[in-house]
Amino acid sequence: MTDEKIKSLDSLEFSGKLFPKQWWAEFLANPSDIFIPEHAEYDGKKYMKKFGSKIIYFTDRSRSIEVYRCIECNSIVNGSTVIHPVWDDPSGIGGFGSIPYIESVPYCPRCEKEPNINGAPIRLNLSKSKAS
Repeated sequence: MTDEKIKSLDSLEFSGKLFPKQWWAEFLANPSDIFIPEHAEYDGKKYMKKFGSKIIYFTDRSRSIEVYRCIECNSIVNGSTVIHPVWDDPSGIGGFGSIPYIESVPYCPRCEKEPNINGAPIRLNLSKSKAS
């Protein structure tokens, strides 16, 4: 990577998309377990990274479809399905048959390990959120 390219990447300002408030505490407790994308745009190119990660992906429009590529190795970014059980029991240790939270997590097949399909539980303490 050239010095000029590194300087332009350092100037990228990423902004993230937030999840529902009751999930935010769980994310802060287990930051690697829930995917929160952060996006930036520079010189007509779109960039994305995982919140808290230093690995950046960029859009490549040279094919018939737009794909993300890893800025480090130029590999096409893959997506892996991760399933998080949602625990809505007031005790925070189980659930009442809730629908799981399913997400597609991007990763570089050369620079990153494929995410585990079994995501960390998302604990919703409904008794606290109803009282607020």
